[in-house]
Amino acid sequence: MQIVLLVLISGTFFQCNRCVKSCQNGVCIEKFCDCFEWYEGNRCDRLIVDQHTGQYGGVFYNYINDTEKEVELTLTLISDSIRTLEADSFELRFTTANRFAVKERLFEAQLVQGEGEVNGTRLTMRLDAVDSLQQQLGLFQLEKRE
Repeated sequence: MQIVLLVLISGTFFQCNRCVKSCQNGVCIEKFCDCFEWYEGNRCDRLIVDQHTGQYGGVFYNYINDTEKEVELTLTLISDSIRTLEADSFELRFTTANRFAVKERLFEAQLVQGEGEVNGTRLTMRLDAVDSLQQQLGLFQLEKRE
């Protein structure tokens, strides 16, 4: 009886120990990794926003000039942030796993900011002019390239 109890206790201890060592960005709770915010996976080893990195292509609709043009954007993770991606010269700061705010910057001779979301392989980003009118400048509608 004592041997069985010892085996059960040591098995539980070692199982939890393995969980603690393998939870890269989380904590072991009842033999499962509970991930910190912005991480996912069985070992909490993947950034949630990392799934959105890659090449996107599609159209930018300029509402002010009533024009549209083909565009390509590459989303990469900014090295010192766990929730900010760079899309060429746009900085996308994720507020949820799929929604983001676009940091203010100069684009097509206007100061803009915006917001957007990634839904599956589709990225939509709206830009607004940063002026007294706050008019909508345009919209990116892009698909992830495989």
